[in-house]
Amino acid sequence: MAAKKTQSDSQSGKDRPGEDPIQAAIDYGIDIELLRDNLARSYAERIRRHQIALDTMQKLMKAREVE
Repeated sequence: MAAKKTQSDSQSGKDRPGEDPIQAAIDYGIDIELLRDNLARSYAERIRRHQIALDTMQKLMKAREVE
């Protein structure tokens, strides 16, 4: 009996042997350069940038509640 394909299997490229997963991600619309740039940063820098983005989002949400 054949295994049932899941949505994640078809999206991951498992059903297309030989396909470059990075090219598949680019074709899907993922910004690979952004990922590479972020991974080149230190762990501490990534956390710092995330915290800045989170703080900004919380301020925007709070400002929206005030209106």
